[in-house]
Order: sequence, then C-alpha cells, then structure tokens
Amino acid sequence: MRSKLMFLILSVIFLSFSVTQAQTFPNNGFRTITLSNTLSQATAFAFGPDGRVFVAQQTGELLLFQYGLFVRQLIDFTVDSAGERGLIGVAVDPNYTTNQYIYVHYTMNTTPRRARITRLTMDGNRLLNNNETEIFLLDTLSGNTNHNGGAMHFSTDGKLYIAVGDNNISSNATTLQNLHGKMLRINADGTIPTDNPFYNSTVGNNRAIWAYGLRNPFTFAVQPGTGLLYINDVGAGSWEEVNPGVAGANYGWPSTEGPTSNPSFTEPVYAYPHPQGCAITGGAFYNPSQAQFGALYVGDYFLADYCGQWLRVYDVTTDTATDFAADLPDRPVDLRVSDDGSLYYLTRTGLYRLVYDPNVVAGNRLWNGSFEIPAFNVIYPQFWQVSSDGNSRSICTGNAPRSGNCGLRIASGAAFSMQQVARPTASAGDSLSFSGWVRAGTVASGSVRVRMIVIYDDGTRAPINAVSLTSGNGSDYVQFTSSTTPLTRAVARVRLQVASTGLSQTLTLDDLELQLTSSQLIPMP
Repeated sequence: MRSKLMFLILSVIFLSFSVTQAQTFPNNGFRTITLSNTLSQATAFAFGPDGRVFVAQQTGELLLFQYGLFVRQLIDFTVDSAGERGLIGVAVDPNYTTNQYIYVHYTMNTTPRRARITRLTMDGNRLLNNNETEIFLLDTLSGNTNHNGGAMHFSTDGKLYIAVGDNNISSNATTLQNLHGKMLRINADGTIPTDNPFYNSTVGNNRAIWAYGLRNPFTFAVQPGTGLLYINDVGAGSWEEVNPGVAGANYGWPSTEGPTSNPSFTEPVYAYPHPQGCAITGGAFYNPSQAQFGALYVGDYFLADYCGQWLRVYDVTTDTATDFAADLPDRPVDLRVSDDGSLYYLTRTGLYRLVYDPNVVAGNRLWNGSFEIPAFNVIYPQFWQVSSDGNSRSICTGNAPRSGNCGLRIASGAAFSMQQVARPTASAGDSLSFSGWVRAGTVASGSVRVRMIVIYDDGTRAPINAVSLTSGNGSDYVQFTSSTTPLTRAVARVRLQVASTGLSQTLTLDDLELQLTSSQLIPMP
C-alpha cells in the first residue's frame, strides 16, 4: 500500500492554491514569523549551536539560514528523489563548536539504490572544500520508493540515532536481518556501539539496530537533558503513533497499529485516528533555556500532522494531548524548539518561527522579542532584537506612520535600543543612514535623541549620526532623517539607540528604518 504521505506530497501543489486560511493559536500572544516561504520539497532541518539553521530539500540541496535569513546553498547532492527518497535527514554534531561537523542522510542515485549517512565539515558559512565522508551505508532498497524514514538526531549519550522506514515491505520491520523498519544507533564516526541491544545476536551493520517493528518513522525527537526519545511513526489505514524510544523495543508493525494491549509490543504513549489527520511528521520537546511560552508547556511534546496542518501539544506528565495551532500555512514536515523558547516548524515550502509575547494577551501592543522591518534592501528583511529599561514601548509592522497606534512609545526617562542581529550587506565604500517618524509628545531641546552605532568586524564600535527629535502637533507625524555616513570597512552589526529625558508625555516613533547606499549588493558570507 502506497504511503498517504507521498500521495499528499504529490497532490498538495493543487490544494495550496485553492485554500487559504488564517492560523489559529491558543491566544493572541502567539504569532508566526515567516523566515522563508520559497523552499522546494523541504524535508528536515537542524540547529547549529550558534543559531544557524541547516535545511534539507528532498532534491538534494542543503541550505543555510542565519539570523532568520537565507545565507546560501551549501551543497547540491546527486540523489534519487523519486517518491519519498532523496535528501531526507540532517543532524549537527554535539561537538560542532570544535569540530564543525554536520551529518546528512540521502538516497544515492546509484545501482542498486541505497541510502547513506555522510559527514560534512563546515568552514564559517561554507563547506570545507565541499568535503564528504561516508560513515554508514544502509541496505539496498527495493523498487518501492516510499517508507524511507530519514530523521537523525544525537542523543544525550553522544550517539547518532537514525530512523529508517520499512521500504514499503512490512515484513522488513519484523526481522533483525536488515535495517529497514528500524531505529539505528551508531557512534559519530560510523562505528557501532557494543552496548546496542542486538549487538551480540546479529552481525555486520545489523548490530546498529536499536529498536524495530516500525513502519515509517519519518521524524523523532530527543528531550534535552533526559534523553527521553519519542518516535513518530506514520501509520497505514487507521492510526498515527508517538512511540517511546526504548532499547530493544518491538513496536509491533505490521501485527498492530495504534493502541495495543499485546505485551509483546511496546505501546505508543499517544496515538490519534486518521479522521483527525493522516501522517505525523514532526515532534519536539519543549525544554528550552528560556521558556518563552511559559512554564505551562515546559517538558511537553509538540507534534504536527501533515494532512491536518495542525500542531498539538502532548503533556507527558498527565498523558493528555490538546490542540495548539490550526491552519498552518502549508504541510508541516519537521519541528524544533530553539534555545530562546521559539518553536520553529518546517513545511514543504517554508520555514517559520512561532513566538510568544504575554503582553499582547493583556491587550497591549508591547513586543519584547524580535520584530521585522525592511532594511538595506527589500530582498532580505532584517531582524532586530529589542531591549529597554522596562518603560512602555510598542513595536508593530503595520502601514505606519498613519496607523495611529503603532510604533515605539517612549516614556519620560526611558532608554531604548534596537540591535540588528542580521548581518547587513554593507562594506567599505557603502554608506548608512536612518530615518523615522515622530508623533505627539512635548520634546524639550535635546531631550530625545536617536543615534546609530556601527559595530565593525573586529568588534570596535563607532556612534554616528545622532539626531535630536522635535515633536509633531497632535496626531501629526514629523519625519526625521540622519546624515549619511560613508563606511571605511565592513560592518558586522548596526544598532539604533533612542534615549529620552524630560518628556512630559509619551512620544511615539514609527517606521524606524536603516538605508544602505551601495554600488552593488554584497553577498552575505
């Protein structure tokens, strides 16, 4: 029986043009930031320790994003991308800071067809000499092009876990004589750990088998700190499963699907029937360093369905699942939680970041996280981080400056700064300036000032282009524009700082924007 996941991958191109729905979340505090909506057949992604994001596309392209911006295509593998084959997995070494290793899982375009795991070495934002080292070779594939699994993650034990589908031959899942329908566990160099559960009862690469009885484990996730592992197994006719990762476990496919009382099989921790979806294609534990979503979600497991285009959250403690988000912009295929507590989700055509601001729930327009404005050039929207001393402020990205309720609100004595975290395309010979609008407020001479600080590649900083503001009358806006400053060398970051003293009422700034004057656009490194 052909996988429903593949059927929908092929048919979604027709559906996506005819159905457009607004996303829904638990409350108004959640909002989605679109990082890219121009991907093609995306399958998986992984975070680097410095916030870089590696995105795999089925047709062989490995892409790099940084600070929410597309940087470059790192490599284009020659793959067999028929059906569900292709570039289907990517993982980052836990020691990436020192070794710069990333790992990929793809189907080779060779005869016979086989998938392999290879290691690449990064050099900054590029691959080191386009190097590739094969560390593990999977079994020969049949003529069936579906049920390949693909996900890879390092666990807390330092081992690399690999999900492999049954190749649409259900009997593969029941035997320890091949690698299909299994969870594998290997060392980072491709050797097989001697403490694997079937190491002494199998031979060769079959010693890598860690658990079996799986149909198509397209994704899985490892909980930070604990190593708890949940396997998302795409079902056949009835059920989608979240299975607990247990060494030596048999999950029962094809003898059973969904909940089971058979003691021979490891039962799912959570399963849902097909009227509610058709393919579980993403999962992530919510255990970030900063619990942006709040303590309510810490330790919970987010999961996604490809057909339903929804997110649910499974409470590991209470063993209950609740709806979280509906009407995602496209079919989700992978989930990740970043250190700052954002939930990233990958669809076949886009990469998205879900963020939360509790102040919005309270009816205010106060955003403490990132916000997005056009800067430097319209091709790459730039992302900014906001910090302040706790005084009132508000940022929005509406059609200011005539919206009347958007902008940066500065109370008396407040200090406020915005730092651009995306690297600007500015180099020696270019020039920078900034502009914005000010509305209302009573401004004493010199009491409100905006200035730009450029931070060069060597870390030195230079404050430039300070502008003293004057207020508008009532609801009128008055535009301010800085002078233009030429650059003598490359700029790593740009910061806008707003300082105020002596205001008798709230001042509102709007449409704060940087401009770049350049003879040409310089590619980001």
